[in-house]
Amino acid sequence: MLTDDQFVACRLYFRCTPQRPFLGFEPTGAQVSFAEHVFYRFDKQRIVEVWSLIDTQAVREQLARP
Repeated sequence: MLTDDQFVACRLYFRCTPQRPFLGFEPTGAQVSFAEHVFYRFDKQRIVEVWSLIDTQAVREQLARP
């Protein structure tokens, strides 16, 4: 995690089994794991903007596994 007076940047790791459409992909019952790189901009101690980066191709490949 990196921070300054306006921004927080962090890497979040998820392991889950989607039950509903996720990132535009239908659930298949397969477990997926992925990292999300996310950046938050704060103003007056509130989040006012969020930027997120997820490798959706990796998620798609995991959901396609039998």
